Amino acid sequence: MTDWDWLRARKRMFEDEVAELEATLEDDPDNPHRDLIEADIAHDKRLLKRLKIVLPD
Repeated sequence: MTDWDWLRARKRMFEDEVAELEATLEDDPDNPHRDLIEADIAHDKRLLKRLKIVLPD
């Protein structure tokens, strides 16, 4: 696996994780871990923003 392949895989992983976490909050708006989940989403989106510079859609 090349470095580029690894980066593409990580990008897909972050995209999938954001979708999954957003669905979790949608399914359970009163989730007791909402703050942590929202922080994870924000972190993943910041990483995706950087990855999209070198790996645009």
